[in-house]
Amino acid sequence: MLPLELRAQIRKLLSEGCTKARVARELHVSLSTIKRIAREPVSRCADDASERRRRRIGRPSVTAEYRTWLAEALRLRPWLRTTQLLVLARRTGYSGGKTTFYQLAASVRRDLAAIHDRETAAMASSSSPAYSHAAGSRPAR
Repeated sequence: MLPLELRAQIRKLLSEGCTKARVARELHVSLSTIKRIAREPVSRCADDASERRRRRIGRPSVTAEYRTWLAEALRLRPWLRTTQLLVLARRTGYSGGKTTFYQLAASVRRDLAAIHDRETAAMASSSSPAYSHAAGSRPAR
């Protein structure tokens, strides 16, 4: 996707009367891109990322729909290697690449570890003698 700044520059040149072919040559952008931008509504936001989300621009993620599946698989069998998870995912219909899947698995593992750390910290800070003793204080007698 072209940055919004470049899109604004294209619209400005077109509004000044430049031909689409000239704008394409000057900005080193294809003529079909210039035509498409000329048809698009003007952006309401100066932030590229939020504009992409709002307009749903970009390629949809093949792995996004496997995030919950992967999280559940890791909850049930956290010892599985990512290569094993990829084999299982492919058996359920995953058709994306392995690098993308590995990145998703790393992200899900980090999320699950953070949840585990928060739960462990919450249990340790509770008034339970077993946890307070493990944290370094002595249980009350």
